Order: sequence, then C-alpha cells, then structure tokens
Amino acid sequence: MLSIDDKTHIAKTLDFCWYLNLNDQMKCQEIFGSLNTIWNRIFFVHEQTSDLSNFRNLIEDILKDIPSAKLITWDGLIHLSEIKPLIKDDYIELSRNNNIESNNNENSTSKHEEYINYFQKIQSNPSNKIKKKFLGKLTRLLYLIRSNIAHGSKSQYQGSERNEIISRATYFTLKHILNVALDNALFKIAAYGELKRDGNLFKPLVKQKNGKFLYKAKVKGNLIYSKNTLMYDPINDLNEVDVEILEFSNANSIHDIDLVECMPRRFRSYQYNVNEVGYAWIYERFLSIENHSGPIYTFERTVSLELKIKTFLFALISIRQKFINMDKISNEQAIKIFGKLTINTTNYIHYEKHNHNTDFSHPYGQNFIKLIDEIGNSYKAIFNSLEDLLPFTDEIDGAIYHDKDLHNEFYNRFYPSDDNKNVPPEMYRHLVKDIIYFVGDWGCRRIGDFNADLWTEVDSTNQVIN
Repeated sequence: MLSIDDKTHIAKTLDFCWYLNLNDQMKCQEIFGSLNTIWNRIFFVHEQTSDLSNFRNLIEDILKDIPSAKLITWDGLIHLSEIKPLIKDDYIELSRNNNIESNNNENSTSKHEEYINYFQKIQSNPSNKIKKKFLGKLTRLLYLIRSNIAHGSKSQYQGSERNEIISRATYFTLKHILNVALDNALFKIAAYGELKRDGNLFKPLVKQKNGKFLYKAKVKGNLIYSKNTLMYDPINDLNEVDVEILEFSNANSIHDIDLVECMPRRFRSYQYNVNEVGYAWIYERFLSIENHSGPIYTFERTVSLELKIKTFLFALISIRQKFINMDKISNEQAIKIFGKLTINTTNYIHYEKHNHNTDFSHPYGQNFIKLIDEIGNSYKAIFNSLEDLLPFTDEIDGAIYHDKDLHNEFYNRFYPSDDNKNVPPEMYRHLVKDIIYFVGDWGCRRIGDFNADLWTEVDSTNQVIN
C-alpha cells in the first residue's frame, strides 16, 4: 500500500524530528501530519470515509504481518496502558463544561479504557481476531491524542510533565509502527570506512554485537578525507558513495557505535538491487572539510554549492542563446551516446524507448549533440568533475519526450535531405529551450529549490517552458 514516495516522506519526517531534537509532542505532531498526508493520498477516492477510518486502515495494513506476541512487547504500547489518570477526549470535556448539546453520550475516557481492556486481552490471548480488534482500539486512542494536540487541548497539552508522559508513549508507539513500514530501518546503518566488513571496527562493533551484513548499496553524497579520517558529506548529491547495509537486533548496539564514531547520524535513503530503495542511519560530520584557513562548515559548503549552481544556470542561458541562433541543419552525419540516451543525425525524427534506453533521431541531431557536449563541458568546468557520464541525462531525455508530446505530428516522418525546410526551425529552437530548462531545473533541485525560483531569477528573459 505504501509507495516509495510515502516511505521517503516518513523517513524525512523522522530525520527532521531527530535532527532538530524536537520534544516528544512536536515529534508526534510532525509524524501525525505525515501520516495524514499519506492516508489522504491512498484513500482519496473513498470520499465518504472518515479520517479515523483511513488512519485505521493504514495502520492495519502496516502491521498486518506483525505477530501479536511481538506487538505486545513494544514499550510504547505498554506505556500507553499504564498512563494514569486516563487520557480524556478534550472535545467531550469542553462540550460538557460549556453546556454544549451533543449526541455523543460517550465517557470522555472511554477510548483509553477500551484500549487498556483490549491490551490486556491480547496479552492473554494473542490471536488474530483479538489483534484486529486491538488495532482498532489503538488507532482510536492514537487519533484521539492527535486530535487533542491538533486542536490545542487546554487540559492535557500545556508542556506539563503529564503531557510529556502521554506524548512520549505516543511517540514510541508511532516509532515502532513506522519502523515496520520502513522494513526495520531504525536498526540499520549504512556503513563506510572502518565499519565495513574489511574495516577495523566491524568485528568489535558489528560482529560481536550480533550485527549482520545485509547487502551493498549506494547513497547520494561524497566521502571526504581530512586528517586521516573518512567523513560522509551529504550536501553534494551529484555523486554516490558505496556503503554496506548492516542490521542490528537492538538500539544499544547502535549506541555503542555512536560512542566510537563521535559523529551525529542522520536518517538517509539508499539504493540497492538497481532500483530498490531502503533507509538507514549514516554517520556524518558537521564540519565537512578543512582548508588552510580552518574548517569549512556544512552551511558554507551549501552556500558554495548554490553559487556554483547559479554560475551553471548563467552558463546555460548563454548556451541557449548560442544554439537558438544555430538553426541551420548540418549535413554532417553524427551519432553519440550520453548514458542511456543515443542521439543520431538522420533524415527523419524518431523517439523510441526500449529496455530503459532511448534512441533519438533528428535532422538537427548534430546540433543537439554539440548542445549537450557544451552543457557537459560547462558542468565539468564549474563543478571540477572528471566523470564522463553527465548526471542530468535523464532530464535531457525528459525534455525530448516533452517535445515529442508537444510536436507529435512531426515525429516518425521522413525528411529528404533536399527538403529539410519542412522541419520548422521554431520546433528545433523550442527543443533547445526545453533541454536547457530541464537541465536548469535539475540544478535548482540540487539545492532544494524545487520551484526553480533561482532559474526564474537568473533567466532575465523568463523563458519558462509551459
């Protein structure tokens, strides 16, 4: 039921909570907000169902394969059953205190009472039938706590000790649920350096702590060497780092590694088996590199990356203007491969995908090859890259697909060499603009500018592709 985007949303929420060291109530608010977004996406077609019903269906789906015997050992569920006085429904309390008429004759603590009752039942009889009913009572209680917090409860959520007790038990419970959704990610580490199997720390901190190697994977970022120490830098996601995914049976083993690493860990996504995505902890430094003047902080590296991206965008605008004016068809025959994209100069326009590869044939093929080469040369010069494969070839492919969708009537047609005037120059110019814009949008996303605001700022002609 959960998509990769849903899981990534969850992982980013958890990382946000830990990185900013939010208190338990704020963690609950953030997590409930993310779950709300997810259940709205999944169940949006069922307009008649309530949020509570959607929340229950989501939780039941996540926990469907968790045995009851394991469920009842979760500390969050145990703590929820031990809270005294019982958690009240703040809406019912406020209605009665203000003499507001209501058809709800339910006791304000009934949801908590029912939860405790069924928690005791599933402890004594961990059957599937009891589990389903217990999950219904659990989601009702969690939804009550969410509502009390979201609607600004005045009776229980005022930064008091009781508030922290309720929020902490709720957070622990949500954390267990989300860990199941993320395939036990809270007990995984993306290891590089000495934690890998050939490193000096693997035996004492992994093998002797009952940790195990799962598989090799890749994470976006760079490894930086400074003072004989290998450090992970997540800021530059133009490259990938080879890691080994390790899994542990409990959090204490990871805490032991914390003491040795002496670095904060972040919750990151990784890729394995070509297209599969997982999530794990990875250790990183606040100080990511040093120069002759001393340490360069992550913030400074972010500013540096933004300046490089801005320079790259200015270069793209110059390249665009140059190639818009090069609207004469070259008689040179040329073919070139850019990763999974092959461009060929022919007398017909054709776009075809097969086995994740794309073939693009066009009378202006030579021009497009020179365009992409010039974009690549600018990228390599600005980012000091030695990589042959450009990181934005998928975006170029996307621009060509966009052009095919827009000018489909010109595709799969033959254009004799003496009749190339039938290929409209404005079609060629539009595709040049598309390619430049798609690559520029890629650059903006590298610095978190998902609306391409920097591109709009830099591009004085404001030629945004619709």
